[in-house]
Amino acid sequence: MQIHHFSEDFVVQLEKYEGVPFEERIVEALERMVEDARNAGCTLKIASGYVSKEDQDAQYHAKIQQLMEQEGYSQVRAEDQAQKTIGRGGYNEHQTGMLVEFAASEEGVPFEQSQAYQWLMKNSVNYGFVLRYPENKTSITGTDYTPSCFRYVGTDNAIKMREYSMCLEEYAQYVRQQAAKLKYRKNCAGLLAFLVVLC
Repeated sequence: MQIHHFSEDFVVQLEKYEGVPFEERIVEALERMVEDARNAGCTLKIASGYVSKEDQDAQYHAKIQQLMEQEGYSQVRAEDQAQKTIGRGGYNEHQTGMLVEFAASEEGVPFEQSQAYQWLMKNSVNYGFVLRYPENKTSITGTDYTPSCFRYVGTDNAIKMREYSMCLEEYAQYVRQQAAKLKYRKNCAGLLAFLVVLC
């Protein structure tokens, strides 16, 4: 799995939704999804959105220290595990502002057993969101299964990803291959704009 780095001139246009910052392009879809879920009797509780490079790096290094001090990990093993669970600043999709992390609204209930998770797995693609780190794709994403993280890719792309049973890395590669076959990248520009981490 290749780890992708953001370019130095990478910029996010932030807009807050429910007090949480996101890339402004996703806010309308996110708001609609949360409202539709609420109307269906399901609360989608947002835990986090955009995280700056500096804050991400601080979380990453704190995780390394915690693994070394509390779990007895070596430096190398701790860094590897922290990358799989937290990610370094400059390499983590929270910096795109397009990753939404949810939390269970029911106290003491793991997110993947929550009503919110069930609703999202059934409906999120209709709003352009996909489960970012699926359980059966960890060797491809390089990140541990994270049932609470959903990534905005646009509705058409999200529906195709579900149809093809692809994670984001697989779908990005698929789009590139189709573009190469057609020798025409215009149709892929919309998706590739969302895949800043992977391009």
